[in-house]
Amino acid sequence: LGEDDLETYVAEEDEADEEIDDEEDAEEEEELMNGGGLGLHYPTLSEPCSVRHPTEQNPAAELCSWVLRYAGLSLLCLPLLALACMACLPLACLRLAAGAFGKTPLSHRELAWFRRDARAVVARLDVRNNGGSTGGGLTLARLRQLVGQRVIGAEDKSGERRYPRFSQRVEDTCAGPVWATDTTFSLDDHVREIQPRLRGPADLSAFLASATARPFARDRPLWELQFQAAYGSAGDALLVYRQHPSFADGLSMTRL
Repeated sequence: LGEDDLETYVAEEDEADEEIDDEEDAEEEEELMNGGGLGLHYPTLSEPCSVRHPTEQNPAAELCSWVLRYAGLSLLCLPLLALACMACLPLACLRLAAGAFGKTPLSHRELAWFRRDARAVVARLDVRNNGGSTGGGLTLARLRQLVGQRVIGAEDKSGERRYPRFSQRVEDTCAGPVWATDTTFSLDDHVREIQPRLRGPADLSAFLASATARPFARDRPLWELQFQAAYGSAGDALLVYRQHPSFADGLSMTRL
């Protein structure tokens, strides 16, 4: 081949290679548009788009679609709601009936403390001057009289009892525990004299340890006031008050 023929041959070979490359690129692009062999299809700019702009959609149709969608969900929830109401209605009726008969259901806090531990006790110690070792001050009879007048029998302006809880006990009912009036309530069972008599700090410490560990009887109001007229060499009055945590909180007792 001459020099001119060789140049012509090389040019023809280059054109043939370019045509082969173009064909391969076209095949790869077509395969990519078909999802790479996975059966997927990607629309091109020349194909019509099925997704419309929100401004082109029908608002009424969209509203109906949302209404039907949520209405269907509501219909599915109605049976569950009806079952829940049927389960709670008897309990609610029983609690209302308990209130109508003067019985107050325990609050969530009171119920939690009541079921927690029967040995849970809140105790308070009060030592005050009682007129010296010769006596003449506060006595057990006088203390019972004061508690009966100012606590048990105290009334508000409407004539209702101000502190009814002091003569109520916890009663188990089918609606749950309720506060019910103790028909056998006696102030003598709750305001008592300390026995045996305490002589000094050692006796007092042992008595307090025993008092805070002793559980309350569940068939009586959950409180107790113990008294000693003459304690120690000064003859002070000694008062030890005990209550269950479900009986009242600290704020209520502070107001009392």
